[in-house]
Amino acid sequence: MATSRRTTQALYDSVSKAAAPRYICRSCRNHIQLNAQQHRAVSNSTSSHTLRRKPWQANVGAPRSASFGTTSSRCYDDSRLSSSSKGLGSLPEDKSYVEAETWDGLEHVGHQGHWKDIPAKPEDDFEPWLIRNTTFPDRTELLAMLYVAVVDVLTYEKLRTHEKDLKLEDLQLSHAYNKVKLVLSPSGAISHLEDPEGVLGQSMDDLLKVYTDDAEAVNLSISEIREQLGAAKFDFTSKTTFAILKRFSRLISMPVPDPVLNTVVRGNKSLAEFVSLLDNTKPKPQKTAEVLIAKQTKALNFAANAESTAESSVENCAPKRKVPQPLGPNVMVLSRRETPVDKEKEIGRWKVIARELQAKGLPVLGHKNLAPQGQEWNQATVNTN
Repeated sequence: MATSRRTTQALYDSVSKAAAPRYICRSCRNHIQLNAQQHRAVSNSTSSHTLRRKPWQANVGAPRSASFGTTSSRCYDDSRLSSSSKGLGSLPEDKSYVEAETWDGLEHVGHQGHWKDIPAKPEDDFEPWLIRNTTFPDRTELLAMLYVAVVDVLTYEKLRTHEKDLKLEDLQLSHAYNKVKLVLSPSGAISHLEDPEGVLGQSMDDLLKVYTDDAEAVNLSISEIREQLGAAKFDFTSKTTFAILKRFSRLISMPVPDPVLNTVVRGNKSLAEFVSLLDNTKPKPQKTAEVLIAKQTKALNFAANAESTAESSVENCAPKRKVPQPLGPNVMVLSRRETPVDKEKEIGRWKVIARELQAKGLPVLGHKNLAPQGQEWNQATVNTN
């Protein structure tokens, strides 16, 4: 058994000696030594990583050089630090520099108090794209404003060929709304305006005026507007349609909802049907007071029209529906809760009370003092310290 083991070991040694080279050249030896040194450097850096001091334990000062950095890199870092320190020390003294002792002339970043009470700066003044109104336009106003938007955009596209600097917001066509008509394409889309009297061919000076409420300038009756818009349709492959919708959004001070436009596209609706869909999306009141006010208004309007509709309902024998009832003869709904201050204002004594409170240095309800500015701010800081 031992003889067989020795025989196997002898065969293995002879094979390994035959496969191994008898010598190693100088380049291969240097390459092997370089790889071994790099391997030892990496292993030393990884093992010493856990022994390094944490950032919050390090002393404040120049950063320590990395353990794996070479001698040349450390020399370069030292020379760079020495050159930067020399550069900082050799800066010339600015004789025009004066140290500030007060807050006057310094730019205030932020504020102490309430920003809405601070006077607006010229750069803060801007004109919003949509002016939010408190009331939603009714169906009649929507029809009138849509007609105004269509006439404005078509007139603008016609006059823009002669006047490049013309702006749509500067058009005032109060004299042309009742003298032009919409011309439709064979598919029913809006094509152009028919101008039999030539009111749109006048000089630009008559058309360029300050923008006003164009809905009030329409002299056509709602029936005529509904007749023209009832047969017209939008062509959503044309840029004119989107210009009309943009102008219409500015007139009604609200964006057109995408679901409404989606319904118009899918159903191939007319402009009058588009107004009906938009009128049905009227936002509902959110506050309880607004709900009660809407209910009260609806009940009073129904009571006013009850006499005219009573005879027709009796003749047709229509089934009775739930009639909205007023809240009561002595019920008054307010949009906000009344406070004792409101009662004092109603009597007329609140001005006297507010003046006495201010004279005694007491806070007044509804008045918020601004933070001291400039020298007052500096003086207030000194007093607090």
